[in-house]
Amino acid sequence: MSELTNAERFIDAFNRIERILRSRASEKARRLTFPELVNESKSVTTPEKTKLRDMGVLRNAIVHNPRDVDGELIADPRLSAVEWLENRADLIENPPTVFGSLRMSSPKVLTEDDGIEAFLTEVGLPLNYSQSPVRLDKGEFGLVTTNSLARWVAANYDPNDGLLLEKSKISEIIPFGEEGDRVVVKSRNFKVVDAIRLFSGENGVAPGAILLTQDGKSDQTPIGLCVEADIPALYRALGL
Repeated sequence: MSELTNAERFIDAFNRIERILRSRASEKARRLTFPELVNESKSVTTPEKTKLRDMGVLRNAIVHNPRDVDGELIADPRLSAVEWLENRADLIENPPTVFGSLRMSSPKVLTEDDGIEAFLTEVGLPLNYSQSPVRLDKGEFGLVTTNSLARWVAANYDPNDGLLLEKSKISEIIPFGEEGDRVVVKSRNFKVVDAIRLFSGENGVAPGAILLTQDGKSDQTPIGLCVEADIPALYRALGL
């Protein structure tokens, strides 16, 4: 059996991606053209969508070109394009998870009754974090951030009396959080592509962090915290 040409490998990978995307699309979306299908898909990121549409143009050029006397495709894409498309097909079919892609450990969870110094310990060196999850009195998770802390300081600082940190609690900072100073809880199977879409603000204001628990339930112990600083690593997990 002869080895597949670059063109044959390319078409195989392209057809595999199209088949996967159509199988995941709504019944109405399954009738769309490939570029439209890619635009509607939630299985790929925006950079991937741009390149996949370009690959669609190349695919059309390959299949609509004349074949040689042996029936073989004349146009032959570069190996880099073939390998990118094959890798993309693998990642779309078996999407990586946030938990499996990042070096994650159980984050320290503060409580509303903790003193502000507990958060300052987290944001100071060597940890240098910008946010920490907080177990709220109602049982859900909140997020305290350096931004909300700064707003609290600005509102409570008195040039004559200074600021009494030792008597202040995390519960006092939380009301100073803005819409983006929040955490969303997801399961350990939460996909990298979905995390990127969430941080992009595609579905509204992006959260400050994604907290992972076993099944995405707030009554479970957190197993990892994904923040905006992790976005480059998330893209690397997709080969982007």
